[in-house]
Amino acid sequence: MIAYHLNWITDQLAVGHAPMSYAELDSLREQGIDALVNLCGEYCDLHEIEKRAGFDVYYLPVTDNEAPRLEELEKALDWLDEAIYLGKKVLIHCRFGVGRTGTFVTAYLLRRGFGLKLAKQTLKNLRSAPASFNQWWLLRKYGRKEGTLTLREPTLEMSHLVDLSTFFSEYEEILYEADRSFLDWSAEVPRLESCGLGTDACCGRFLQLQFIETVYLNHQLNRRLTSEERRETIRRGVEAGQRYRGSRMPDGDPGGADERYRCPLSVDRLCILYEYRPLVCRIYGIPVVYQGRICWWAIEPEKASEELRPFDLDLASRKLNALSRRLFHALTALPLEDRSLIFPVTHVVSGKFVEDYFEFLLHTGAKRSSSGRA
Repeated sequence: MIAYHLNWITDQLAVGHAPMSYAELDSLREQGIDALVNLCGEYCDLHEIEKRAGFDVYYLPVTDNEAPRLEELEKALDWLDEAIYLGKKVLIHCRFGVGRTGTFVTAYLLRRGFGLKLAKQTLKNLRSAPASFNQWWLLRKYGRKEGTLTLREPTLEMSHLVDLSTFFSEYEEILYEADRSFLDWSAEVPRLESCGLGTDACCGRFLQLQFIETVYLNHQLNRRLTSEERRETIRRGVEAGQRYRGSRMPDGDPGGADERYRCPLSVDRLCILYEYRPLVCRIYGIPVVYQGRICWWAIEPEKASEELRPFDLDLASRKLNALSRRLFHALTALPLEDRSLIFPVTHVVSGKFVEDYFEFLLHTGAKRSSSGRA
């Protein structure tokens, strides 16, 4: 039996009552909820409990039967827009999931171009609805401000033109091979410690990520971190990029590090996206085939088991390159040809990779136009 029953408006947006037990919080997580809008003015610590449970929370305390101020409502709706754009599944709740919840959701519908009449019709099968004069008055005022969308039919759905799940699944298979190789070697060499968890000695490496790695890491950063954590991580990415501008992993050494640099995902010696860390982080410390030769790192070759084989980083890189080409073509309908699309990890974390990406597209388009004229 499900401990918490969600009322879904779209596949990303749900309404309900305030979760009042850890079982209900666990149930929300199991049903895919990763962000909450908490409207409970009567519970001063519930939003902190929700945050500690791992949810991204926007706290907009509103007294029962009352409505938020218009400026506060706008800020909360901005946050909701961003959360849904980033692919998060969001629960909006007050104490019972009725008046305040209905007011907030109706305001969101108005923001998306629904008129009050269509908004009421959309929510007619839900308990969530404005329940006081103050709440209806706010919505009438907000509805006049936003207006009704007439150029096209209003919709709550975000458009995702390319399904990334297939590409991500193939990428995760490559990561699985790396994880399996590390586990095999760690059984042989007990002193091996996992990058980002057992050791941060590897977090001084300045990584360059292929396109599929870039898209995957950015997606997980947006989905798994709260808005506060994401802003702080972006800040660290910007600062790290400024300190280490133009640097790259030393040739011939896949484990090269620099004392001036610290990965922006490393906090208190732990990786904040450990489960989703890049490929090279997963193979730190084990023998690899790199640029056609075996790099043993700290493991002595003569002490290695004959049954264990170094992880073939060259082969994995070729797989990443092929997957990146397919993803690039799916997103742009352009061939990547014989080039590699590589981004510094600092740009991936800070978001600057988007600027790099569009600059690359402009260059690619100009090159194809020039070839066509020739």
